[in-house]
Amino acid sequence: MKKTTNSNPQKSQEKIAVTESGKPNTIFIRIALTILIFFVYGQTVNFEYTLDDDIFYQKHSSVQKGIEGVGELFNHGSMEKFDGTTGLQPYRPITLLSFAIEKQVFDNNPSKSHLLNVLLYILVIQVLLSILLKLFSEVHMYLLTAIMLLFALHPIHTEVVASVKSRDELLAALFGFLSWSYFIPAFNHMKLNAKQFILGSVFFTLALLSKESAIAFLVILPLSLIMLSKMKIKDSIIFSIPLMALTGMFLFVRNVIVGTESAHRGIGVLDNALNGAVGFAQVTATKFEILFYYLKLLFVPWPLCWDYSLNHIPIVDWTSALPWVGLVFYGFIFILAILWFKKNPVVSFSILFFLVASSPTNNFFINNGATVAERFLFVPSFAFALAFVYLLSSFTKIELNTFEGKQKNTFIGVTALIMISFFAMDYIRIPDWKNNNSLFEAGVEVAPNSSRTNQAYATECVNQAKLSVSADERNALMQKAIEYFNKSLAIMPGNADASYKLAQVYEMVGIPDSAISNYKKSIQAKPTYYVAFNNLGAIYAGQKKYDSAQTCFEKAYKLDTTQSLSIANLMVVYINTGQLDKVIYYGEKASQMGIEEPKIKDLLLKAKEMKK
Repeated sequence: MKKTTNSNPQKSQEKIAVTESGKPNTIFIRIALTILIFFVYGQTVNFEYTLDDDIFYQKHSSVQKGIEGVGELFNHGSMEKFDGTTGLQPYRPITLLSFAIEKQVFDNNPSKSHLLNVLLYILVIQVLLSILLKLFSEVHMYLLTAIMLLFALHPIHTEVVASVKSRDELLAALFGFLSWSYFIPAFNHMKLNAKQFILGSVFFTLALLSKESAIAFLVILPLSLIMLSKMKIKDSIIFSIPLMALTGMFLFVRNVIVGTESAHRGIGVLDNALNGAVGFAQVTATKFEILFYYLKLLFVPWPLCWDYSLNHIPIVDWTSALPWVGLVFYGFIFILAILWFKKNPVVSFSILFFLVASSPTNNFFINNGATVAERFLFVPSFAFALAFVYLLSSFTKIELNTFEGKQKNTFIGVTALIMISFFAMDYIRIPDWKNNNSLFEAGVEVAPNSSRTNQAYATECVNQAKLSVSADERNALMQKAIEYFNKSLAIMPGNADASYKLAQVYEMVGIPDSAISNYKKSIQAKPTYYVAFNNLGAIYAGQKKYDSAQTCFEKAYKLDTTQSLSIANLMVVYINTGQLDKVIYYGEKASQMGIEEPKIKDLLLKAKEMKK
């Protein structure tokens, strides 16, 4: 969208603001976009919390303190107060702060959480429109509106809006785009005033503190100044100095707080298939397979799923075709971006924007916590909308400043067809996020080869069974859980969590031998599985196989000496086998550790009385 020179910038601005020249009023467009988003995503206000919403909100101990826990949000890694994770982990205090304030005001109300996500999405759209108006002041408003409609309706965004946990994506995008907006010189004067520098820097910092992937704006901002605002490279670098300094400060603070050692919780192959790739061929081929899937989701966003882990996206080598498709396409668009850097700066910028914005999360440079995730395409998908409208207008020979041309109807028809398709996909996809049951049931339909989707649905069947008052319904749900846990394990036999949960189900339905077998499988897959040792020992104890029970409880205790349950279980076995000295030893040790468990105290007193 090449801009023309205008000696009177204020006049150019007026053309956008009024309707006398045939251009729609921006206020009307903004209101229409807001209404559209409420129409599409308003239904989410009635949805429940789902999936990972407990990580940063419902079960995050600091967030649940409300305002009182604010200090902890900035002094710890963002996972530490959820599950005790230590070491390298996300650091997103602004996202957690938004949840803490929300907890203080609304007290874990899912309707309010979803409403806030919708409002944030509207703000993102409005800020993006402001950026387009600044960058392309001579382009007709209908074309800019088409860009915004394509972005706003893209089905890939359903996860970001409908998942409360994705507040981090929304806040990082909002603050990143606000920073970009303030760093765009007004009317090509190539100068920024103090207010623009300060606000642009503040919003960039807030973006980084919302989610680390916002670091991509460190490259996007100067790139846009060079390619779209025609700023000299030297000047754009000068403009970027405060952003570089802030990025350095953020990385330093993050390093001080979370460190550089791998998180103790670890990231397994179920989280990211790349963790299971062996050798250069598998690693590189799987990386390009992942890149292919991101392109596929961008251009053909159907079907969509909450999970794209093993074996929905399998580990491959270069004998597979998909890595080659990914390699060829990415190589092609990168070369195109270089060749068109000056000839077609908008297309070139769109390509580079996509590559840069997706680089922190697409696993090409850094292995992250997911193989593929739709939310990771939230910001990068802006490049798709921008390039699509520009290329289509060029192909149909539409005049950018007047929105006129012989093939105008073709442009309108194609754009309308895409938008209607996107709207239909949104309409079908969004209800899947209503609750975990609907989300996980849809997951096994779309990704039946994923070990995780089958495990998640089976787990939800167990949860529903516990709530059911009908014996027949409860038994049917338990059988369905067994079916899908077995499917999960057939895909990935080493899925320790699936084996553990399947063993629990067999316990509930009264099949102890199958429970024992699956607890053993979970331990074999994960030798540090404390709870599996404990539960296995409990079954042996119930069968009065005290030697086997003692072995399991002792192993559980060695894995975690602070767990009162394993201490109590050990003491029970020792009492039943007449090892009273050990009962007293562990009981007194628990007391010294400050463990005030009534059962442990009772067992200690009983052992002392028996010794008299």
